Amino acid sequence: MTGLDDFHFMATSLAGFLAPDLALAAIRAGEIGILNGESAPSEAALRSALAELRNAPRERCGLRLDLGDTPIAAGLLNDLPPQVGWVILARTKPEEVARHILRLREQKVRVLVESVDLETAQAAEAAGADGIIAKGNESGGWVGEETAFILLQRLCHVITLPIWVQGGIGSHTIAATFAGGAAGVVLDSQLALLHESPLPPSFRARIEQMDGSETLCPGDEAPLRFRSLVFFGKNDGARPLPLGQDAGFAHRLAERYGTVERTLRGLRAELSSHLRSAQRVDSLMEGSAWARAHHTTYPIAQGPMTRVSDSPAFAAAVAEAGALPFLALGVQREEEIETLLAESNRRFDGRPWGVGLLGFLEAPLREEQMAVVRRHHPPYALIAGGHPEQAKLLEQDGILTYLHVPSPGLLKLFIEEGARRFVFEGRECGGHVGPLSSFVLWEQAAHILLESVPANELPSCHVLLAGGIHDALSAAMAAASMASLAERGVKIGFLMGTAYLFTMEAVSSGAILETFQRRALECRHTVLLETGSGHVVRCAPTPYAESFVLQKTRLIAEGLSAEQLRVSLETLNIGRLRLASKGVMRQHGSTEALTSVDEKEQLAGGLYM
Repeated sequence: MTGLDDFHFMATSLAGFLAPDLALAAIRAGEIGILNGESAPSEAALRSALAELRNAPRERCGLRLDLGDTPIAAGLLNDLPPQVGWVILARTKPEEVARHILRLREQKVRVLVESVDLETAQAAEAAGADGIIAKGNESGGWVGEETAFILLQRLCHVITLPIWVQGGIGSHTIAATFAGGAAGVVLDSQLALLHESPLPPSFRARIEQMDGSETLCPGDEAPLRFRSLVFFGKNDGARPLPLGQDAGFAHRLAERYGTVERTLRGLRAELSSHLRSAQRVDSLMEGSAWARAHHTTYPIAQGPMTRVSDSPAFAAAVAEAGALPFLALGVQREEEIETLLAESNRRFDGRPWGVGLLGFLEAPLREEQMAVVRRHHPPYALIAGGHPEQAKLLEQDGILTYLHVPSPGLLKLFIEEGARRFVFEGRECGGHVGPLSSFVLWEQAAHILLESVPANELPSCHVLLAGGIHDALSAAMAAASMASLAERGVKIGFLMGTAYLFTMEAVSSGAILETFQRRALECRHTVLLETGSGHVVRCAPTPYAESFVLQKTRLIAEGLSAEQLRVSLETLNIGRLRLASKGVMRQHGSTEALTSVDEKEQLAGGLYM
């Protein structure tokens, strides 16, 4: 693992603004400053901005070149100013990376290749690059499918070069990157409100209010997509500024540190502090504080998965292995839930278990479900899309209840209303997902807990981290991001759903069919299906996912309203998950009978979350 002294910070100027002040300030602070050439108006303008760095030490001065902008990049690749000691190559085609690196090698600079996927990173390593920048989907500008948390995990198992991480980096998540073996981090959008930032007041005013979900990244199916925040000027109309979700960190960094130098020194100090905290707390250990509080062996909860974790036999296997299982109630009616919970109570016989509820269901069905749950009294509950009043109803009966929190604003509101058990579930999760990546959500949630909950009440807070956690490395990274909270008494655990699809018990208990597990094993990337604003599902790329997109395109072309579109698409999804997981579907024209279908029909029509 990289030592603290060898862990490097890179600060880049903001794309579209050739002012070198941010980079120059980073150099003066003893870190690496990068002038960002993306969206430069011309090669001459870029060279002019580089000239302002002419007195910078070569080992701390760099340039980011957007190879998608060929006319500007070509000249600089062949003739770099002498002060440039680092070059970051962005939007590099794997088949061309060797040629670019060879040119730069002749000029004796260190070359980092910005990678949004494994293929580009492998090509860069084969071509002799000095390092890789794992640029996550939450970053601003050109990005790929995977977030920084996922991409670092993917690369570190294959790539032997030093890896820098870009995307979602703040004072807490920086410790996660170190725990994950990163050589350093790249900062850009986080610096947007510091003293040296060139942004005009109107831009600053908007960024001050951001949590990151305001950025847009269209084109979920494209290998490259562009994340930005759209500004509307009086004279120039809409202007997309390449800003990442981590621009939501900018106001805290500006308030706490103010300048680039103080920010970089502060982040380095916080990194050291969080790592010391991680060594002192037991978040990952058997019998941890969270495990003791929940009477489990490990600080692990199995996340409720509709039409998957609805089997008492599967839940019992999870409990016997030392974790806390949650049975997903989904949209089941009273009779089904009555049978499910009665059998679960018999099986568990005092061992910890819980139920997962959907707080956004129509009131009659939700109340019907809540009545059955209160009657059978499981020790724990977890409500997705719910609110504190729903949790209070269950807690009055002694059912300790977690609430999903997909955004910082909701967390503040829930804390004010007395909630103290939370699931911070990043966009990397399967099934229904929120707007923010794990790193971005965890970073902001950590700050809000420390700011909003009195110090003497922190030990009453219980947190489950979710999204991209599946093994020792990912759990260590997640734990490092929350180490300072754990040291103050917050009980930290880890919630996993997708990981359980790969277990023997998932199939043997009847939770899923072998065909579902096989589809999961074959899956190399995922797609997002959006029925409406805030209603997004992550699933495997199957024939049904393709037909969903085609149907959505057709309905939009027909001029349906947003609400009509949502209802139509959600109706289209009904029964698809059950078809995938259980291999049954309702007969045409029937509201009752379920019929088994063959594997071909399961694969063709099933929704594999």
